[in-house]
Amino acid sequence: MVNAYKISSFNVQDDEFFANLDRVEKICKLLLKEKISVEFISSCRIDYICRMDESFLKLIKKAGFITLEVGVESGSQRILDIIQKDIKVEQVEEAVKRLKKAGIGGKYFFMAGFPQETEKDMWLTVDLMRRIKKINPYSRVPSWRIFTPYPGCDLYYSAINYGWKPPKNLEEWAYYNFESVKTPWIDERKERIIKNVAYMVKFLGLQDKPLSLSRRVFGKWIDFKWRNHLFYSFPEKYLIEWVKNKRLH
Repeated sequence: MVNAYKISSFNVQDDEFFANLDRVEKICKLLLKEKISVEFISSCRIDYICRMDESFLKLIKKAGFITLEVGVESGSQRILDIIQKDIKVEQVEEAVKRLKKAGIGGKYFFMAGFPQETEKDMWLTVDLMRRIKKINPYSRVPSWRIFTPYPGCDLYYSAINYGWKPPKNLEEWAYYNFESVKTPWIDERKERIIKNVAYMVKFLGLQDKPLSLSRRVFGKWIDFKWRNHLFYSFPEKYLIEWVKNKRLH
């Protein structure tokens, strides 16, 4: 495939790819033996990364694994336990450190808006986002997604118990996703916080990168707001959009 179709990279969408580290080691050694030069981006679990020693991480990096994508979901241990994530918050920071040392990129995904989630739980999540960027400013933390109940999981029935009304027919399900979902436990204040965090996260950690002075100063301002949980209002967004539009024209 690599030679026939000139493939230069693969995205492995399998959370359990690293479940068996011995199998992955054999795959990586075979890739190196056959001199297959391909870059890999793979999903993975936090606890799997914590099982990887330095030599294993060096091996997968050499074999082409340049980024591991991880679903962290929350910085609140209480929420992690409720959603049965089976990881500890401390493991997240340990995984970030291990990937940084190995020179492997990390992409960390979060969610907000769980039925039992309090504002304090949300603060714990944004605090963890910041700690990840402090450990490695080049870690990627995309905008968090809003919890979206789907049939087949315990949280679906939990959402119903908390007053959420699921789509009534196939047509409604067809237009149902995390951008359209409306849940009764997310009030106006929480919604504004969720949206502003989602917008601001792209600027988190700018002050720790070798960028222009203006960008680093703006990064310090974002960091100040982040540390103090000043997410309810973000008027700077209008200035940012104005500057972007000016550049486009």
